[in-house]
Amino acid sequence: MDYENLNNETLNDDDEIVLIDYYDRIHQQMIHGLPVTKKVARFMENNKKKTRRKQNDYDYYTRPLEKFDEEDPDKMQYFIDENSDIEKNLELAEREKLEELDKEHKTTIIENAMIALTPEQQEVVIMAYYKKMSYSEIAKELGIKKPSVYERMHNAVKNIRKFVENGQN
Repeated sequence: MDYENLNNETLNDDDEIVLIDYYDRIHQQMIHGLPVTKKVARFMENNKKKTRRKQNDYDYYTRPLEKFDEEDPDKMQYFIDENSDIEKNLELAEREKLEELDKEHKTTIIENAMIALTPEQQEVVIMAYYKKMSYSEIAKELGIKKPSVYERMHNAVKNIRKFVENGQN
């Protein structure tokens, strides 16, 4: 279509052709001097503004809390959950720390008691406790029957208990 030869008098104001710059998102390239009507150009400009506003809103609501803290520390008071029980959360955190310490303590006891075990028992304990293998997997890897794994583990636990009771840890 020849845009230069269009008779502007036969067109109303919205149908007048204007040249715009347009970014083609599909082909990811800028198109300069794209001929469109004024009506289309206005629509695209308004649509661009709406999209920009939506993106700004999205950016605002998805910012990390550190950004709010940097801007204005007084705003952080709005992010405190009034329904949360601070004492309950602290108690839960303390309980988790105690459980972690208990787990570390048990791990240390087992590591110290390993000297009281036979090499076969040590192997089974390492596979079960550290590698988190099932008894079936241990039996398959060692080439022994599952009841033998049970027996070795039972004897290992018994020896660890004796070791701890004697206070040799």
